[in-house]
Amino acid sequence: MSRTFDLADRLIYYVLTYLVKYGSTSVNDLRVAVKKDMKFNSWEKVFYEKSRMRRWERMMLSFSIDLTKAGWITKKRKIWEITSVGREALLELKTPTKLRIEAKRLFDVWNAIPREELLRRKAEIKYLKLAVIKVQKKRKPRA
Repeated sequence: MSRTFDLADRLIYYVLTYLVKYGSTSVNDLRVAVKKDMKFNSWEKVFYEKSRMRRWERMMLSFSIDLTKAGWITKKRKIWEITSVGREALLELKTPTKLRIEAKRLFDVWNAIPREELLRRKAEIKYLKLAVIKVQKKRKPRA
């Protein structure tokens, strides 16, 4: 296995298990925890001047895109949270390599959807969320 995939496997597994254990976490807190808990070799610690990050930090952010598009985590305002689908994936797939491969497969499925369709779905979801909020407001008794 390549060094890249080996590191990706470890990071993906760590991120998912950390989010299960601690819940919603800022990306900065997660970065601190990864740095504290994981051991990195010299290749993984290489510093990129352009992004001002170490290789493992850059890869954690890059592979988090697969996790997001797979529906396993959400990222809102730099707060990461595992979803129920992410919890299921962690329980079912069990190994870091299987998690990475499945996340990549789901990313590829997402990426194959035409952009117009993604935008239509996103607008539809936003409309439905607004409709639910309106219904909830109507149901609340006023004090």
